[in-house]
Amino acid sequence: MSLAKLQLKAGRRALQAGDFQRALLHFERAHQVAPGNPVVIEQLARARQAAGQDESALELFEQVIASGKASPAVLRTTGKSLLGAGESARALLFLEQAATCEPNDAETQHLLATAAYNLGDLDRALAAFRLSAKAGGLLGTFGSLATIIPGAPGASQADILEARRTFATEMAADSPLAGRPRPPRHDHDLPRIGY
Repeated sequence: MSLAKLQLKAGRRALQAGDFQRALLHFERAHQVAPGNPVVIEQLARARQAAGQDESALELFEQVIASGKASPAVLRTTGKSLLGAGESARALLFLEQAATCEPNDAETQHLLATAAYNLGDLDRALAAFRLSAKAGGLLGTFGSLATIIPGAPGASQADILEARRTFATEMAADSPLAGRPRPPRHDHDLPRIGY
């Protein structure tokens, strides 16, 4: 096994154990041995991101993308990092590429919708939020739909009601109280106003 592969293996173990500094050390060594390897660069970027070195990680992710060997996960992570940095226009480019590769990925569609919304493209945001919801969306997706649809041109009362009901249903299902039986209510338990 080559030195780069040994360092990658050790770095992955350290990363899984949450030892980011040790992971960085191993990935840096692998990068010294195989500087142009996109797998090594991606792992180094993930370790830097985990260690809180976001700008440096973003530069490395962009190197992987420039090499033409980027996976949809790398494109999504890069887009998410750019969104966090407030660069919605650049994020949208990477997220659209990721969505082309994985059109049914709920997280990618949610991030793409967020970038489009930040740029004022309400129609694109709604379409992506709806795709995210269909793909088994995140709770935030349903909340975003319930928030955006009332302000969307052409949204009917039925659209607004459906979005809000769906969000309420998803919130209830996500609640730690979901599935618990409710205690019986008695007339004397009703709140009294103005006593």
